[in-house]
Amino acid sequence: MNLSQMTTIIISSGIALILMACMYLLNRRAKRQLRRELESLQEDEKKSRQFLENVIDNSAEGIGIVDPHGHITKWNKAAEVIYGYTFKELEGKPAFNLYADKDEMAKMMIPLHRDGLVEHYEITMKRRDGSTFPASLSIKVMRDEAGKNVGSVTVVRDLTELKEKEAKEHAANEQLRALVDESNERSRLLLLLQEMSEIFLSCQTSSETYSAITHFGPKFFPDYAGAFYLLNSAKDLFEMTAVWGEAPRMKMSFGKDECWSLSRSRAYPVADSGNSMNCRHVGTPLPGAYLCVPMIAQGEVMGILHLCKMTQEIKEQMAGIAQFATSVAEAMALALANLKLRETLRNQAIRDGLTGLFNRRYLEETLDRELGRSKRQGSPLAVIMMDLDHFKACNDAYGHQAGDELLIALGELIQGQIRQEDIACRYGGDEFLLIMPGAPLEAALNWAQALNRSVKSLHTRNTSLKPITISAGVAIFPDHGGAGMEVIQAADAAMYRAKAEGRDRVLVANGGADAKALAKRLHPSPPSPGTRQPKLRVLD
Repeated sequence: MNLSQMTTIIISSGIALILMACMYLLNRRAKRQLRRELESLQEDEKKSRQFLENVIDNSAEGIGIVDPHGHITKWNKAAEVIYGYTFKELEGKPAFNLYADKDEMAKMMIPLHRDGLVEHYEITMKRRDGSTFPASLSIKVMRDEAGKNVGSVTVVRDLTELKEKEAKEHAANEQLRALVDESNERSRLLLLLQEMSEIFLSCQTSSETYSAITHFGPKFFPDYAGAFYLLNSAKDLFEMTAVWGEAPRMKMSFGKDECWSLSRSRAYPVADSGNSMNCRHVGTPLPGAYLCVPMIAQGEVMGILHLCKMTQEIKEQMAGIAQFATSVAEAMALALANLKLRETLRNQAIRDGLTGLFNRRYLEETLDRELGRSKRQGSPLAVIMMDLDHFKACNDAYGHQAGDELLIALGELIQGQIRQEDIACRYGGDEFLLIMPGAPLEAALNWAQALNRSVKSLHTRNTSLKPITISAGVAIFPDHGGAGMEVIQAADAAMYRAKAEGRDRVLVANGGADAKALAKRLHPSPPSPGTRQPKLRVLD
């Protein structure tokens, strides 16, 4: 090997050594740089982790992290406050134990497994002390780059205060709605009360008033059955006059001492009949609740309003019902008192003050109406005129009081023997007149004949009076006249003929096909000489 070759080898080796040294130096420098960068990344990651943990720990909402198996790996301070558990107490334990209702939890897991996310899911959770609370959960499933489940993070919010606030707002709204409903109901009842009062003013008869009470009762008290008892002063009993609704069996009548409301002179509400002093008139089975209200007007008891229901009632609510029922009862009592006054005044206008029969004024009004009905229906109308025989002599002998007693007794006798549709009147003095709508002549004659027999056994307090007799005349529309006064005059003429022929008899007015046919049937052949004439005759 020559010098030149050796020199070349030495130079090449030197260069290689130099390159190797340079490579070493460069590699060492890169490693230091890489180490510094790695250390910087680790520091940043540490800071990020610390920041994230600080955020989680100081979050106002509870945050918990679980592994893929549902075991708790992270638990912040807010969660500790919400649930009452510390992280040390829950670390590594299943989060499922925090759910109060496993069925609710199972329902929540369906969208969580499907979508990997649930947001603001409201569910009931359980605290450390065993109490439950409403919560809102937002859960996100965490996955790695390969899509594998590595756990989930849960954000929980305690809804207790929110729910309490909502409940208070709901209660306030319900209270406001109840006040509005109560105001509307009060307005409805006042309008209804006004309507009932107006209807009462229009009622002309007792039956119309009772019908109005039956109509308005269930509108005032829709949850109650009811009955109206009217005082029968003659019997000293309260008698059921109107009833509505479905209720336990009610008594048809009862005495004054059987109702506590009369003893107290005010409403007697019973919210629970099984635990109260009950009125004796309340039937069995006992209702759950009932109310009795005396109907008093101008210091006079008119009747009793009775309400009942099968179920018990709240005591405070029963007091409100009693207060309003008292107002209704007062309106009803006032209507009955006004009606009673009107009927009294009307009776005084149309009734005879002594006998209680209708007077002549009512007779004249009614006769035209009944004649009009007879004309429309093509039916007869009979008129009977009656007069007490020797009434003046009775007055002179025994005094006017005895005469009045006699007139009263005769009025009662007539009233007790007539039909419902007949109209008995005191025509004047000792004269009485009877209108019999639809009665044929023979029926009227038979009635007058029966009265003629009955009057002989009439008794008064004055036992020294001689036997009483009457004279009567019978006429019929249209045979004896086409107008009311014409028929009355025909009956009056027949009555005076009866007096002229000896009194104590009944005669039929002159004329008319029915009168002649009746005469022929009653007297088929002339009586033989010396035969006593019958008291019931038809004049030709």
